[in-house]
Amino acid sequence: MALRINTLNGAYHSKEEAIKGSIGAGKLADCVLLAEDPTRVDPNTIKDIRIVQTICGGRTTYEA
Repeated sequence: MALRINTLNGAYHSKEEAIKGSIGAGKLADCVLLAEDPTRVDPNTIKDIRIVQTICGGRTTYEA
């Protein structure tokens, strides 16, 4: 649920769902690669998941 709130719902409320919020052709693809799947860990440990890489505007902006 938290992932949906921060992706699809966030894009909807900012009226940007046509270009953000989900994966699809022509949509912006900024993303964060995490070391673990947040849907498969204890919800209390999501905040501790290590960020491996961030991509913004098609360029890697951070890499562990």
